[in-house]
Amino acid sequence: MFFTDLDNVEGIAVDWIGNNLYWTNDGHRKTINVARLEKASQSRKTLLEGEMSHPRGIVVDPVNGWMYWTDWEEDEIDDSVGRIEKAWMDGFNRQIFVTSKMLWPNGLTLDFHTNTLYWCDAYYDHIEKVFLNGTHRKIVYSGKELNHPFGLSHHGNYVFWTDYMNGSIFQLDLITSEVTLLRRERPPLFGLQIYDPRKQQGDNMCRVNNGGCSTLCLAIPGGRVCACADNQLLDENGTTCTFNPGEILPHICKADEFRCRNRHCIQARWKCDGDDDCLDGSDEDSVNCCMFAFK
Repeated sequence: MFFTDLDNVEGIAVDWIGNNLYWTNDGHRKTINVARLEKASQSRKTLLEGEMSHPRGIVVDPVNGWMYWTDWEEDEIDDSVGRIEKAWMDGFNRQIFVTSKMLWPNGLTLDFHTNTLYWCDAYYDHIEKVFLNGTHRKIVYSGKELNHPFGLSHHGNYVFWTDYMNGSIFQLDLITSEVTLLRRERPPLFGLQIYDPRKQQGDNMCRVNNGGCSTLCLAIPGGRVCACADNQLLDENGTTCTFNPGEILPHICKADEFRCRNRHCIQARWKCDGDDDCLDGSDEDSVNCCMFAFK
């Protein structure tokens, strides 16, 4: 994947249709980022930067083209500064979704079947929910087991959460409100995800052939947009990317890298793999690949 400029990654979310990874970075820049799950270092893009205190949890709704994230605040006097924001999955149309009586929102999770967003607040020690249309905000649970809830995940009729302070994992029955302690680990505990392929349903325009995009296909309501890595520019055709001519290019590649004709470096194993990783065709050159095949 990648290891640079990752000050403090707090939350991650997978777009299972577009095969993209989204994450929050609570470093000095305060960013929301995206990259392809495959060859992430070649496609990393900053979607949003700044105007956040401490971005933490993030979830994506690729069927409808929205992403949601929590932003917690250290000011215990004003409980209207913590918030949940949302934006299209390309970073545009950013807006505050939930605020007021919210200070330390941590994990959040989506129930795609009922179009409901759940989150936990570690200052008020409760779990809340709201419909994705912004109506019917409600506290789901506020029992003694909520000491410092952090990670949160929905599955079926249950919500699961981790407790940062005591290292516990709990299960909440949304029908009976019964809470079950599932296990204890060494604290602190952070994020939590329940994986089930039945949760990853639906479709959008990025499903087939990456939506026709050469680098990133990002879902938006009713469609998709093609996007490029931070060091690339989107061509006039709106689908392909080229490297920014103003970028300082590397001249020496590492031993396990291939030097492209445009002087960029890619991993050597990407050479002759059928993908134009150099974005100039040099890693898929027929002469080089013929020689590569006979090695």
